[in-house]
Amino acid sequence: MRFLKSRNQNPATDEELILAYRQDHDPARIGLLFDRYSSLLFGVCMQYLRDEDESKDAVVHLFERFQHDLLKYEVRNFGSWAYRVCRNYCVRSLAKRKEVHDEWALKNLVADEINKEEQLYTELRIEELERAMGMLQVHQRRCIEMFFIQELSYQQISDQTGFSLKQVKSYIQNGKRNLRIRLGGTGHDED
Repeated sequence: MRFLKSRNQNPATDEELILAYRQDHDPARIGLLFDRYSSLLFGVCMQYLRDEDESKDAVVHLFERFQHDLLKYEVRNFGSWAYRVCRNYCVRSLAKRKEVHDEWALKNLVADEINKEEQLYTELRIEELERAMGMLQVHQRRCIEMFFIQELSYQQISDQTGFSLKQVKSYIQNGKRNLRIRLGGTGHDED
């Protein structure tokens, strides 16, 4: 079982993998999603089920279910969709095991997880951004990191890289557009 192994470096986005899977039904595409998300979903299962073997079984069951559900439903953001399906599966499992004895306890459990869901969603978006950044041209990635992360001005970036101001602005603008496209945006600059 491939739990907790390093993430697959396939540059295809989740959306591209899902679209291709819907066309060719190749389970290897689900395998790539499994490589990307199994450790995160395993962590969610562990939070709820508190049993390693049961959590591993749950993740395998979920990905088997995803093979069918991705053909039936249009999924726009796989990470957040998979988290919700996983959470609901775990809550139902707990209810079946009768570890959650009444509706009030179940509601509190779900309410406590809202913040965890938001945190996981943020982590998933960061991972998506990191993957998308890795697919940018080197000059675009470098200028975007200097501008947005190091908060350098165009002039400072130009001084440090040797690029002209026009090149710096172009690399940043094109990099932002490429990131929007890879992250599911329109690619049109709204600035």
